[in-house]
Amino acid sequence: MDVSPSPESEPAAPEPAPIAAAEPAEPHAPHVVKVLVNACVDFRFADALVDWLRAQGLHGAYDLRTHEGAALAVDRWLESDVVLNRLHDVEAIWIVDHADCGAYRLAGEPNTRENHVMHLKAARARVQAWVGKPVRIFYHPLGPDGRGASTVEEITP
Repeated sequence: MDVSPSPESEPAAPEPAPIAAAEPAEPHAPHVVKVLVNACVDFRFADALVDWLRAQGLHGAYDLRTHEGAALAVDRWLESDVVLNRLHDVEAIWIVDHADCGAYRLAGEPNTRENHVMHLKAARARVQAWVGKPVRIFYHPLGPDGRGASTVEEITP
């Protein structure tokens, strides 16, 4: 005897709500995300970057998103930053590029500090225009061990 439910008796799966219509669970909750950080995915910099973010007083108060080439890939992650800002009402957005970036090499881009700075400034302008929050940009050098250095350079206008 077949005891499996017939297709007519199974409830239809609910349609997912569009992200644009999503509301925070607690609309009057205090800010919990101070900074939305967009950084390169490179494993050589991950630990140093998290240590540096915590040293900035952001322990537990940031969203960290990784993208290959960070500033170089701004058009691929910008719309997602708009959504994350709506979800978490971030106070600021940071973009972190780093030395010796493989994504820049693959794109045929010069891997110089000057070229990273040019892309970081362009990304900052795009993010500010789309999200409307303050944007800070940083360049993360290599440390003596070939991994991320303990200090990160802020690029100012």
